[in-house]
Amino acid sequence: MSEDILQFIWKQQAFTNACKTLSGKKFEIIHPGEHNQDAGPDFFNARIKMDGTIWAGNVEIHTKTGEWNNHKHQNDTAYNNVILHVVAEHDKEIRTEDGRQPETWVMKFPEEYSQAWIDLLQSLRWIPCEHLIQNVRPLDILLWMQSLAVERLEHKAETIKSEMIQENIDFDTVFFRTLTRYFGFNTNQIPFEMLGKSLKWQQIAKHRNNLPQIEALLFGQAGFLVGALKDSHYNQLKQEYKLLQTKFSLNPIDAKLWKFSRMRPGNFPSIRIAQLAMLLHTNERFFSRILEADSLARLENLLNTESSEYWETHYRFGEESKSRRKCLGKTSREILLINAVIPMLFLYGEIKQQQEHKDKAIHFLEDIKAENNSIIRKWADLGIVAENAMESQSLLHLKKYYCNPKKCLFCRIGQILVLEGDRS
Repeated sequence: MSEDILQFIWKQQAFTNACKTLSGKKFEIIHPGEHNQDAGPDFFNARIKMDGTIWAGNVEIHTKTGEWNNHKHQNDTAYNNVILHVVAEHDKEIRTEDGRQPETWVMKFPEEYSQAWIDLLQSLRWIPCEHLIQNVRPLDILLWMQSLAVERLEHKAETIKSEMIQENIDFDTVFFRTLTRYFGFNTNQIPFEMLGKSLKWQQIAKHRNNLPQIEALLFGQAGFLVGALKDSHYNQLKQEYKLLQTKFSLNPIDAKLWKFSRMRPGNFPSIRIAQLAMLLHTNERFFSRILEADSLARLENLLNTESSEYWETHYRFGEESKSRRKCLGKTSREILLINAVIPMLFLYGEIKQQQEHKDKAIHFLEDIKAENNSIIRKWADLGIVAENAMESQSLLHLKKYYCNPKKCLFCRIGQILVLEGDRS
């Protein structure tokens, strides 16, 4: 028996026996409380009606009563406000730190619930419920996916918000950093993140109208303007960077961090940096324009960029190639929208308490086509096909934060399977 399944049964109110404490008091559960996964009682702010009086406080759950003492709760004032101690087995009398004997209730429930959960925990499949998920109604899955989409946006927004608070930076700065990070896509995300953090937004904004200076700042800080080349554009940027480096006391990152191997030339970090430079050059009041966009088309158009003329005939400095425009493709723009732009829009609405921005973020996700990667394709093999980016983001979140750590009791699909699923 595990406390996890007991907490789940309490939260779902899926017990089968009468609500009567060991002292003989009958009670009614008005609200089971808020599940606490940190230190302290298991459920906060529960409300229970007992002997005609409504009690508000905390609920603690153990497999056996004696675990109260094993966990030293009798010495912890945080447990003095426990109004009900829920156990699967009573084996010892216990008291709170202030000497009170908390009301204790032995909770009963079908053994099938526990066995269903154990089966999910022991599963070695791609997701624990891979062999059972077809038993869950599509509507239940869809509703859970909608909830997960908001949860994923909240998760991303909270990560960005933490960076803002820890480093005391504003929206423009954190947007620049977030956008730059995802310009690395998968292969070069870490060096792009380092590049974004190596510059201040004010340094970019001060020289935004001068494209060679923006390129010099970005390529210089990326560590690409080191050494000698017989290339006029390279040498111009190198000279510009020397002046800017002295002006702003800049320290470049190590150029060895950038990865070029096994990549299509159009995805080389040098091309991505050139595209980022042009994007910053052509978008005045960049984040403000993001907030003002009233349609996905306008939002995506803000990311519609290409590299400067030099890069039409180059993929790397000093190596001339066949002339070709280096535009940021639609798929790349959608990746930036999903991972950088839309989470920033949601965060702004969260901090400013402007629900319209949060709603726009969700609607924009619904208007973007679903992502196509190995995880999304595997979900499709199981019969769960993402119709848009909101749903594909939900499925990515579900796999990473619920399926992989086997948090089935916190997943709506897992909950349904434990309580109602096939027992075969």
